[in-house]
Amino acid sequence: CGCIWNDNLEAIHKLSNDEECVKKMSYSKYVQSDIQNIYEEIRIKLKTKKVLFSGTPCQVAAINNYLNKNELKNLYTIAIVCHGTPSPLVWESYKKDLEKKFGITRSTASKTVDAMVKNGFIERSCVDYDARLKKLVLTQKALDILDIMDRDRRNIEEVLTAGFSDKEKEKLHGYIVRMTKNLESCSEDKV
Repeated sequence: CGCIWNDNLEAIHKLSNDEECVKKMSYSKYVQSDIQNIYEEIRIKLKTKKVLFSGTPCQVAAINNYLNKNELKNLYTIAIVCHGTPSPLVWESYKKDLEKKFGITRSTASKTVDAMVKNGFIERSCVDYDARLKKLVLTQKALDILDIMDRDRRNIEEVLTAGFSDKEKEKLHGYIVRMTKNLESCSEDKV
């Protein structure tokens, strides 16, 4: 049992022995997780199985207090070092800002990142100054594709601007920049 991101990018505790789910538990979340009814799920599971629970020291203390002495025999716990976690409200505010900036939902962002990791385009790696933090890094596979896309973009640009003078290309670029700004500044209901 450990903390994962659900499809809405909410940190929740999940009881699972599914390999993919367990992998998701290994990444730091840096926000207070929602325990939901996980302690009761663990109580039920402990009747037939051993359970490993990972969480912050206060979550480990809570599960130890929730269960009776007999149930604790099959419970193993790992207390993750906690430097204090921000309120889920802070995280919610940040996610809303990202959604607005990129025009996508949290579940879309989460699924996209997971798919890119699974397909070998990005990797999650530790940040040098804080092992709790993860950054997304492009793999060589992704960099190779970027090179191909950049080459194709340059080729298309050459075809589209064939016969244009440098001055005409410069003007065209200025028009495209202005049109892009116009699109960014208008509301969706006008488009």
